Amino acid sequence: MLDTAGLLGIARLMYVFLSSLSTFTLFLILLWTVYHTPIVLAAVFSRRDKDDPPRDSYLPRVSVIIPVKNDVSIAERSLRSVAVQDYPRDKIEVVVVDGSSDDVSEKIKACIRGFPLDVKYVREDTPNGKPLALNRGLRHVSGELIAVLDADNMLEPDAFRKAVKHFSDPTVGAVQGVIDPLNEKESIWTRIASKEEKLWNRVLLLGRARLGLFTPLSGSCYFVSRRVLQEIGGFPNSLAEDLDLSLSLLRKGYRVVYAEDVRGKWETPKTLGALVVQRRRWYRGYLESFFRNWRIIGPNRRRLDAEIVMAGPLLLVLSFLTIMWWLLTTTLGLPKLNGDISAYIVTSLNFFTILTVGTALSFGERPRRLTNIAWVPLVYIYWFTMMLVAFYVFLQVLFRRPARWERTPK
Repeated sequence: MLDTAGLLGIARLMYVFLSSLSTFTLFLILLWTVYHTPIVLAAVFSRRDKDDPPRDSYLPRVSVIIPVKNDVSIAERSLRSVAVQDYPRDKIEVVVVDGSSDDVSEKIKACIRGFPLDVKYVREDTPNGKPLALNRGLRHVSGELIAVLDADNMLEPDAFRKAVKHFSDPTVGAVQGVIDPLNEKESIWTRIASKEEKLWNRVLLLGRARLGLFTPLSGSCYFVSRRVLQEIGGFPNSLAEDLDLSLSLLRKGYRVVYAEDVRGKWETPKTLGALVVQRRRWYRGYLESFFRNWRIIGPNRRRLDAEIVMAGPLLLVLSFLTIMWWLLTTTLGLPKLNGDISAYIVTSLNFFTILTVGTALSFGERPRRLTNIAWVPLVYIYWFTMMLVAFYVFLQVLFRRPARWERTPK
């Protein structure tokens, strides 16, 4: 048992540690801002690459893998978007990996019957996450290229033709398309999350691609060479299989092309609870990948950028701890150390950044009403919730709690 002096000593150490952590967090935020400034500028001001016309001479067979679980109408919509592709039908095959309940599976089979494409139905009796479903589907494909779609995805009719042209370059391992939200105005939470997703897809990914940095895959609406996929051992079995696949391609020397002209759409979670489930899976996948792949850092700027991308949730964790530390010291009136000014600055930066975003959303809403000001507290709730989720999954990783694949509720 520790005596009073021992407990006070531990308390002092924690006090100094948290104060120092505030300074470190402020340094990282400023470094992150400086690092991403040219990325944002490249996305906003750089000229878009001139689109090369699709080459009719290079039309490889494309196998589309669609994992499905209890989503009949949504999966049918995704299948229709494949059926209307401006691409030779004899060079398209679809593999539906179905992990639905028995009654829903019968409806999915009925949906597939009479479909105007080569469709293979693969039953998954014990579904255990998307990566295993993708690898199960991979065993049944025959195409040179693999297209990965979630059940809620839709592709533009020219997506195949515009994607396959990039694979004429043997250094290209995968092509990531631009994904836009399909249901942006369905709820308050879809609107907030859609803005965040657009920032990621249309600014941060685009800027990275234009600067030749690390381009991570986004989980759907992407194409990958079957030969390369077999070379790296298939889809990684992890919570962030898209990120880990991108890292495997990086290690093997292959490029991921961010194709601005390959477009698709997906559904954004409609409720805050659904967003929490999705982000919990994403953040944990990124954190686990960060700690598992830290040795990837090297003189290659793409490798360094990959580590920065993976560390994104850690910045949320540090911000959460710093804000909580500032609230604690302020509420309890604890004496301030020199480093506590950092906690104040970090808290202020978060506060005013979120205030700016909330105000912009308020004025951007149409029609303009006084009630639009409600965007401000909602953005605060969203941001604080995401920090809390990041902290929660950090603790799970820290204490090595078992991970399991959680499907995003529809």
